[in-house]
Amino acid sequence: MVVGGLRQRVLVAGDGPPLVLLHGIAGSADEFVDVLPRLGRRFRVIAADAPGHGFSDKPREHPYDMESYVHSVLGLMDSFGVRRAPVIAVSGGGSVALTMAFAQPERIEKLVLVDAAGLGRDVSWRYRLSSLPLVRHAMRLSTRGQIEAFGRALCYHGDRLPEGWIDRRVRIWSTPGAIDAFAKTARAGLSLRGQRVEFSARLADLRQPTLIIWGRQDPIIPVAHGIAAARAIPNAQLHIFERCGHMPVWEYPDEFVSVVLEFLGAPDSEFRVSRPE
Repeated sequence: MVVGGLRQRVLVAGDGPPLVLLHGIAGSADEFVDVLPRLGRRFRVIAADAPGHGFSDKPREHPYDMESYVHSVLGLMDSFGVRRAPVIAVSGGGSVALTMAFAQPERIEKLVLVDAAGLGRDVSWRYRLSSLPLVRHAMRLSTRGQIEAFGRALCYHGDRLPEGWIDRRVRIWSTPGAIDAFAKTARAGLSLRGQRVEFSARLADLRQPTLIIWGRQDPIIPVAHGIAAARAIPNAQLHIFERCGHMPVWEYPDEFVSVVLEFLGAPDSEFRVSRPE
């Protein structure tokens, strides 16, 4: 569909009340393939490839900054006639969701932050280095094996990548404009000092009920961010997955859905809860 003049790939599941999912930097709506149909049993779930990501348009002149990402999400919601909805934001999507929550709080009913950016400065050196100009050249030389290794490094259990993730990521990186869009996004949100956009000093002013989910062994953004945020946000809950990396949504999809639906007030007793092994 076209949002703000750009074609965006959108995945939709279910026909209940709306629920918006935001992926992370360099990600796509496919991050949610294992949980989208399950969440769709209780909600109309909307997950889009952000501009410059996945299989959406990647125009060279697009700014790929926080303002443009927020504008894209709001435009997507408007296109579906969604005035207000819960938002689930993973990794870099957390900065977008938090920006929205402060700037237009009436649009977000509840907030689920999953190993989210925007809660502190710290981030792994791999991501800090991605803000450097040479990243484009290095990414163009990436092999399928290196892409697979990157995906597995996000997880505590390296064998829990979603089915087809590696092939999709290879296809995405080969689409025109993908690497340039990532480089601009990285420079807008990251530097050698860490995350450029963070709200740790303002979290006490956040008014949306908030669920914070984190993997204890997250190698990208430290679990300490989630713990501190849960203490600072007035109406917050915290769920930490043990033996889990940066992507609980991949490693423990059943338990993830169970925890989220309980928080959203739409529990589903039919879900089998997966346990750490």
